[in-house]
Amino acid sequence: MESLEEIKQKYYDLIPRSFSTKLELFLFSKCHYERKIGNFTLSEFKRFAITDDLINIYLKAWTLDYEERLSEEGLTMQEIDDMIKVWSKDNSSLHFNAGLN
Repeated sequence: MESLEEIKQKYYDLIPRSFSTKLELFLFSKCHYERKIGNFTLSEFKRFAITDDLINIYLKAWTLDYEERLSEEGLTMQEIDDMIKVWSKDNSSLHFNAGLN
């Protein structure tokens, strides 16, 4: 049987991954629905809910090539990837702190 400390450690190990998943889906959602990431508040991020619909769209995106789009008027997968990379680079300090607070 695991000790309380071992259980706590497993939980704390999951926090950064959970935060990263939510952030990735949030940024993807902004790109897909708004065609930009733009500025957003912490409260907007906290209110963001991961839905089955979004998960299905996200999974479909993984099957597309870089030049393909999820919808006719949407961004290409390359454009979405590039936007997320730029945002992540510009906000790299947030990735390490926000998920642990």
